[in-house]
Amino acid sequence: MNIATKFMKGGVIPMLSALPRALVLTAVSVSLMGNAAPAKDDKKAARMSVTIYEMRSSVTEIPARAATDMFTTALVKTRKFRVVERQRIGEGVARERDLNAQGITTGKAATKQVHGAGVIFEATISEVTVGKTSNENSFGIGGLQLGGSSASDGLGIDVRVLDASTGEVLDAVNVRKSIKATGSSVGGVGTLVDNMLALKGKSTRGFTPDVANKSSAREGIDEVLRDLIEDAVKQLSSRSTEWDLDQ
Repeated sequence: MNIATKFMKGGVIPMLSALPRALVLTAVSVSLMGNAAPAKDDKKAARMSVTIYEMRSSVTEIPARAATDMFTTALVKTRKFRVVERQRIGEGVARERDLNAQGITTGKAATKQVHGAGVIFEATISEVTVGKTSNENSFGIGGLQLGGSSASDGLGIDVRVLDASTGEVLDAVNVRKSIKATGSSVGGVGTLVDNMLALKGKSTRGFTPDVANKSSAREGIDEVLRDLIEDAVKQLSSRSTEWDLDQ
């Protein structure tokens, strides 16, 4: 019998079998937790830190601040970036740090550095086309008038990805989408009724009520913009592993 066999028979195995089962399970659980923690930290560290200062907008219906909020939300939703606040850092983060520095709040927020961004997104609403396409149709019979119309405007955004260390443009994308509008109308119902009665030799002597209706619908520009932003961010995030950052 060799030394290893003697050791297993008379040493470790009997000792483990003598230990309470709960103690053994606890030791195993602690060991597994200790091994899993670095993997989670590595995954968090692997995500690059990004930000956007302001999305420029020349469309009066879309304030720059609202557009920037949409872009920030889209970045967070990808779950591929560590998004750091810049647009309103003076309104939220700075105030909390001031309170902490005065000893009003708990923690050490005032003594820590604000996390830096390695990548900066520059986004612009670069294209607004009014009346890109339009179409109107009408149909009449027996005094009844039916009408329909459709039109579309265009909206586009350009997004660039910058290396915060060098200013190099790492990537860029432009996305376009139509803002659709439709309309319909109905009129001359009373005239149609009069004409049909006249064919039967009858008349309402001008007391036939008339009915008219017009309706229209248009896609919300903010909804279209959000779709554009999410599309652009999705395209860029899918290529983020190709960005050659100057670390």
